[in-house]
Amino acid sequence: MIDADIVIIGAGPAGSIAAKHATLRGAKVILIDKKSEIGTPKRCAEGVYDPGLRLLGIEPNPRWIAQTIYGGVLHSPDGNSIQFDEELLPVCGYVLERKVFDKYMAMDAARAGAEIMIKTFVNDLKREDNGFILHCDSFGEKFQIKAKIVIGADGPESTIGIKAGLNKHNSNKYMLSCAQYEMCNVELPRDD
Repeated sequence: MIDADIVIIGAGPAGSIAAKHATLRGAKVILIDKKSEIGTPKRCAEGVYDPGLRLLGIEPNPRWIAQTIYGGVLHSPDGNSIQFDEELLPVCGYVLERKVFDKYMAMDAARAGAEIMIKTFVNDLKREDNGFILHCDSFGEKFQIKAKIVIGADGPESTIGIKAGLNKHNSNKYMLSCAQYEMCNVELPRDD
């Protein structure tokens, strides 16, 4: 059995940031992701704003910034739109390369001392005394992890939340959805 102070399920930005900061404060942390490659397939949320990153202690890096944005236009389904420029919104934002960003964040957690397990599934979660026992499977090997704290950072369909009895129904009415397009050869008045 593997012992840890904290096990974090999901190596997206939230899980990686939690892993990094818990490790920096002295916790033995294991960061688990079910995918074989962190950041793939990409999910969503490629748009972030600079002050939000800096608030989390993340220094913007050109390796994972696809585009810096100064303003934008929001279009509603009824055809109305509103434009934001530097005067109305005086901070910049970024369009991220999520595949690169997610790996960068996980590596940041690893550099801080967190252990990362990829292609690892948590099949069951049991509460025990002052912690939890996680029944895991990784590359065909079954094992258990004992942790004092488990953090579910596995997204809106959180299977770890369901296994913990916290989230029995993930209703679409509590989720926001959108369509995102990746386009090329589009003429715009500004490229930012």
